[in-house]
Amino acid sequence: MKQKINSLNLKKLFPKKLGNQLVKSETFIQFNGIVLNKLEKNNFLKKISYDLKNYKFVKAGAHRKNDWEKGWGENLELIKKKNIVQNFIPKYYLKNNVIRIRNNLVLTKNNSKPEIKILEKILISSLRYVNKYKGHSKIMEFGSGTGYNLLSLAKEKWISSMEPFEWSKSGIKCCNYAGKLCRKIKKANFFDFYKSIFKKKIDNKIILTVAALEQTGKNFSLFLKNCMNKTENCVFVNLEPIQELMPNTKLGKLSKKYAKKRKYLSGFYNYIKKKEKEGKIKILLEIKSQWGSKYLNGPSILIWEKI
Repeated sequence: MKQKINSLNLKKLFPKKLGNQLVKSETFIQFNGIVLNKLEKNNFLKKISYDLKNYKFVKAGAHRKNDWEKGWGENLELIKKKNIVQNFIPKYYLKNNVIRIRNNLVLTKNNSKPEIKILEKILISSLRYVNKYKGHSKIMEFGSGTGYNLLSLAKEKWISSMEPFEWSKSGIKCCNYAGKLCRKIKKANFFDFYKSIFKKKIDNKIILTVAALEQTGKNFSLFLKNCMNKTENCVFVNLEPIQELMPNTKLGKLSKKYAKKRKYLSGFYNYIKKKEKEGKIKILLEIKSQWGSKYLNGPSILIWEKI
């Protein structure tokens, strides 16, 4: 008999102690899904393995700027026609109907797309954690894309302002449309992870990235140099697919292979750990991802500050 899922308790995605620390109350995400049985899962894993061996996946990097212009441009056209939150959702969330939940593969039904809902709840929980710890109410997001992440935070009363930074012209325009839906979202600014430096010192803010540093591969050092040298009393929240924090399961190993094949973020976690050993930063929270999409585990949570 098929195991059906109608809801997911967000706390179950984290080890008990960390789950209680991050998510203070029971938070359920509603969606319709069916857990693949052992045979179906094995067949699906074989299909992923085949794809990883035979398919030429597009590699991340600075050379893909035009691809992001085009991708966010598709959102922009929809937004121009109708400026509603739904039109800001990145298209890559809508491609697959199989997701990872812990060590299970789940076939989602009725276009319920729990990936988006899970990421939203994890983002909100992570930022509430920082606000309770430090009291910061201003957020700067780097690699904002369409601004959808910031729109998902619109109802958080403790947030006083959100500032988007993005490298694509179409993404910047999307973010400015987002500002029309939520006054807390300020005018978008240009920022290129590969070239840009912070124009002025940033203090008393939350510096946020959500699956954005992912695209830099091994070229994250300039951004971290900005963070280390041009900020004061800030907390850094990185929700990124971190290879070192992916589970040591068949699904996790395939996820690592996929991340390497796409040349996603690599070495970032070890750099942060090194800086912690040197006494330059303090890791406040570190949580492995236990959910994700067809090929890739979703963002792990890494929250840290300078000391």
